[in-house]
Amino acid sequence: NLSTYISLFDKRLLLSMRIMNLFNNKWLTPMSSQEQLKNWVEQGITRNTPPATGDSNDPQANIYKLWYYQTYRNIPREIYFTIGYNF
Repeated sequence: NLSTYISLFDKRLLLSMRIMNLFNNKWLTPMSSQEQLKNWVEQGITRNTPPATGDSNDPQANIYKLWYYQTYRNIPREIYFTIGYNF
């Protein structure tokens, strides 16, 4: 959050800029079920962990193929400009 005041005669002008998610951070998506939480805690398995076997019936294979997009959320970068006038 950057802000500054500029004095004009007996009045003050406020200029401000606020940037959210400046470095384009990715947020981890929380686990949605007890089974996923248990697998993560006990075995380190997340949605983007490849299946241990090449078997297509492995439950982790479906999660890895179909739910990979749920691992991270990209929060968009937000920039706010503020102009204020104090009198």
